Amino acid sequence: MSEHNKRRFNPENRTPSYEEAVKVLKKLAKEESVEMVLTAYAEATTDEWEKLFAKKENAKKSRNMSCITQLITGNKCQKTSHLKDSDCYPPANDHSSLWVRENEAVSYTSEPYELSFEDLRDIVDYCNKNNLRADLNWFSPHYPGRTFCVKYRKNEK
Repeated sequence: MSEHNKRRFNPENRTPSYEEAVKVLKKLAKEESVEMVLTAYAEATTDEWEKLFAKKENAKKSRNMSCITQLITGNKCQKTSHLKDSDCYPPANDHSSLWVRENEAVSYTSEPYELSFEDLRDIVDYCNKNNLRADLNWFSPHYPGRTFCVKYRKNEK
């Protein structure tokens, strides 16, 4: 690895375990594929990402069907069927979760692999219609390194 990349990636905390992990991942990328590196990374970290996400949100993942209605209205969804195109989901929804604190919905996450320009426009329209905000970031427990997180919250203006 070049000195530039060593400075760029975690320069202060390069422990022996870190160095070994980098070595093994490089070997996996060379012998198999970068895709396998991403898959191995996701498998190794997904549970820890979910715990960290819950801690950051100070919330727990709901055990109920992940329906955004509870976040929007404050009431649990009464539907018996949650079809992909129903109003139980925001646009471009994938790998969704409802996050609750003391039985109150505090956020809803969708963890897609990609979003198009049209998807982004639909999300903004949906948020405006339902008094929500959506924040996008890389902090995605579903498939770390491949998906990203769209986190919906009530728009507190």
